Amino acid sequence: MEACYVEVQEFVRNGRRDTHNLNQFLYHVVVKNLDFYNFKKLEKEYERVKAFEIAYKATLYQLECGQELISPPPPETLLEQKKPVSTEQPDPNFKISDLLKLFDEPEPVKEIDNTLSKQRLQEAMEKLNG
Repeated sequence: MEACYVEVQEFVRNGRRDTHNLNQFLYHVVVKNLDFYNFKKLEKEYERVKAFEIAYKATLYQLECGQELISPPPPETLLEQKKPVSTEQPDPNFKISDLLKLFDEPEPVKEIDNTLSKQRLQEAMEKLNG
């Protein structure tokens, strides 16, 4: 238990997030049985030891009852995975000319006939003055 506690303390002290480096037993203790958020907030060492001891013994009990350990996730990488080459056949109805039309210059904006708007404005002014 002491070796596991030292490893968890080192994990907390360095602010590590790489849980994939923990062994499977310790990962199960931390993820399944230890309230890791509150564990990190405990200020007194004996409180941390007691909390870890309870989680450690709970894990041992679970193993005795036949429960399997949780496996740590694989490490995260920042490299992109190569995407498989698509085997999808092209659409036979697709026309490149339709696609090229999207890049043509837009048609000029036509002037709007404002005569109807002017008539309505004149009628409204006559009603106000009248």
